[in-house]
Amino acid sequence: MGSLSGTPSWCYSCPTLMVAGLTCKALRSRQASGTLRGQAIVCSSVWSASRFKKHGSDRRVEKDTRAKRVSLPVKLNKQLTACSSVEAMLTLYSAHWRDFNAVNLATALHQMAKHQPGPQAACSAVFRDLVSAVYHAAPNFGAQALTNIVWSFARISVMHHPCLEALSAASLRRISEFSHQGLASMSWSFSTRQWHHQPLLESISASAIPRITDFLPQ
Repeated sequence: MGSLSGTPSWCYSCPTLMVAGLTCKALRSRQASGTLRGQAIVCSSVWSASRFKKHGSDRRVEKDTRAKRVSLPVKLNKQLTACSSVEAMLTLYSAHWRDFNAVNLATALHQMAKHQPGPQAACSAVFRDLVSAVYHAAPNFGAQALTNIVWSFARISVMHHPCLEALSAASLRRISEFSHQGLASMSWSFSTRQWHHQPLLESISASAIPRITDFLPQ
């Protein structure tokens, strides 16, 4: 049988679907007008099944893509914590910086602080890029990430004013989310860097006073 424009290939293998050389669209149109019944119903059912199969496949692909997007940051975090040196961590960041989310950035800085980078690493272009990424991502950090990042800046002796300002503003907005340990760490970190953000310091004090009995000597 010759090809009919708009007719799926599977229609040709089923005689029931080919009625007087009509396409599935034409059959469905005639069913709606009442001129065809059984044949059009079959055609409509198979057409619907085909569309369901296609959409189901699209949904699976979309689900797999979302899973990969979620799993990649987790994988990167594991790789960051496994790095045995600052150089290894910076190499990992340089290779995957496009895939780093807020948690990855916080973990990277925390790992650097634990390994105590030397002057060469702390002044490298890759580290400057990392600090710049933290600056732009500051509004997306949670309270724990902010605590870790500011502590890391204090340990590494980073004095990047725009970044510290952005981190201070983000911390001020989330002050109610900080634990008493987080408040103490933030206070220590900012004082160590001699960074005085008066609104944040006042907010830390106001949040700490009602929980004064929770604090332990540092």
